[in-house]
Amino acid sequence: MNKPTFRPCLFWQRYVAAAVLSCLAFLSASAQAQQVSTLIEFTNVWKYDQSGLELGTAWRTNEYDDSTWPLGRGLLGFEDVTAPYNLHAPVLTQLTVSPAVTTFYFRTTFQFNGSMEGLSLIASNLVDDGCVIYLNGMQAGGVRAIANFNAATTFSGPATEGQLDVVTFANVNALRQGENLLAVEVHQSANTSADVMFGMKLVAVNETPLVITNQPQSQAVTLGDPVTFTVGVEGGPVWYRWQKGGVFLGSTSNSLVISAASPANAGNYQVVCTNTLTVVTSSVVTLTVLPDLIGPTVLAAIADNGFGPRGINIKFSESLATASARNTNNYTVTRLGTSSTVHLTNVLYATALGALLRLDANDPDWIPFADYVVTINNVTDIKGNAIAPNTTVPVSWLHPVSLVSAATAWSSHASYFLDQDIYNQPWNTLGYVENPQFWKTGVGPFCGGAITSPPCSMDCETPIDYQLSPTLFRTTFTRPAELGAASPLLLSGSVDDGAVVFLNGVEIWRVNALGTSPNITVTNYANLSRVGAYCFTNIEISVTNFLPGTNCLAVAVLQARQASEFDTVFFLTADAIATIAPVILPDPSPVLTIAPLPANAAQLSWIGRGYLLEASTNLSLGDMSYPYGPWTQVPQMSNPYLWSLTNSPARFFRLKK
Repeated sequence: MNKPTFRPCLFWQRYVAAAVLSCLAFLSASAQAQQVSTLIEFTNVWKYDQSGLELGTAWRTNEYDDSTWPLGRGLLGFEDVTAPYNLHAPVLTQLTVSPAVTTFYFRTTFQFNGSMEGLSLIASNLVDDGCVIYLNGMQAGGVRAIANFNAATTFSGPATEGQLDVVTFANVNALRQGENLLAVEVHQSANTSADVMFGMKLVAVNETPLVITNQPQSQAVTLGDPVTFTVGVEGGPVWYRWQKGGVFLGSTSNSLVISAASPANAGNYQVVCTNTLTVVTSSVVTLTVLPDLIGPTVLAAIADNGFGPRGINIKFSESLATASARNTNNYTVTRLGTSSTVHLTNVLYATALGALLRLDANDPDWIPFADYVVTINNVTDIKGNAIAPNTTVPVSWLHPVSLVSAATAWSSHASYFLDQDIYNQPWNTLGYVENPQFWKTGVGPFCGGAITSPPCSMDCETPIDYQLSPTLFRTTFTRPAELGAASPLLLSGSVDDGAVVFLNGVEIWRVNALGTSPNITVTNYANLSRVGAYCFTNIEISVTNFLPGTNCLAVAVLQARQASEFDTVFFLTADAIATIAPVILPDPSPVLTIAPLPANAAQLSWIGRGYLLEASTNLSLGDMSYPYGPWTQVPQMSNPYLWSLTNSPARFFRLKK
């Protein structure tokens, strides 16, 4: 078959959210408590026939004499590109491809001595092109198989070379205690197909009774807020069916997520959890959606945030009314500790980016990296709720901070043949203890093997051994106090041929690396599409897992499986972008002043920045009076605020930060 673009894992499953299989075909044991046992591994021994003859149906049965068939360990096949398959297992038995052979036959046995209660048999298959599976002579499933076929019939090929096709056996009752026969016939997609591949991992899953351990909880949220209902269940596997008002919804996981609550989402919810042994139903919970009566708040004001040195990017907690967001009169930029203001030429606004204040290029009061504050008034959200009067926010500047420099020492591991358990160890985590017998220390650039020219015009500083399996590097750094847990990270350096980068055990970036799994194994390789030293500068990575104090940066450098490639190169520096803002001293506690006005009105005013004015008509009901009390933000809030007493009940007012 033709070689399509590689994607590492495609699969379907019987239990929508329960028997979830990973790309390595292991059932997820963390979320469910089903009992899982492996019956056949990808590397099991199979007997096979590649004669291309029509064998009829007898070969599928337990009584068939296959003593003349050759033996081979999986994976079995012939491929010019084996990298997608090697993510799961090596190709250990070579088959012969011929235009005269459309069908290949495979037989193996396995032992089963377990319980049949709530049992499922699930096979993860690596097949090129399609197959039919038999259990003790009975058809149990297939991959891209058609209804009627013989030895000359062709099946369609996979959408992606090396994809994992998962099949739940249809006739579990064919399973026997003791020895069982598994027979598989693999069909080509055409007589001209130049490759074939087969491997299978078979697991037995016994369902266990379900018990709800954590009930979902009722919630009251503001219009537009996200909502998540979650149920905790012991036992498994589990099929979740959420319902609202007795009508089943589309969600089939243990959580029901509503991205933005609307009035139509209000109501009663519950979830029905099932498997073949149990049906349990959660308690009924209520979602209350309150009207949005709260104005926007400011999340940050950042100068030169990718929009030029004379811009301040202000990010808000919600979408704004465009006209109010773009009104230059609603913003005042002042140098901290002075009365000097900076002239604004215009304000741009987009929901995703927030407001961008454009400053006058000729204003001498704008000095890069000086301390400024922005005072905001009359900006409203799309519901018309106003921001707290005189909301004042400090202007932050972006400062690069070096975390890992060219002079930073790294530990390197290029001793797989002496330390073959290394990839099973937590080598990329902070608490890992390096074995000095296998880990060596040096400063980059690191070079190993047949280096023909300096990588990226840099001289090699530390020689290391060359190996085809991944070479590992790790170092530590101290997070500066001004750097938060989530900050942009800038990576520069060189690798040959590919790499996967980890921060505190979590993958943050990969380059020229096959596969998507963050678990590094001996069979991880670089992509042949780009071979040799790859130089990069200021690759920006969004990082959310910086730790206070000491952090660990770790890298697996991958090699391309190409005869001409016998070299390793690694060099890396890392800078973070810290957002540093001046400190604004808190205001004294404000005093709310109420002054009577003619025409049966009153004026409320206060001194202080960023305080909300709230009102209530009845303080005795407490939470029972929501959503219209006891305290709600006044409409069209401003300072001073005019309140008409005509046809208005008595009101209580307060200020809230």
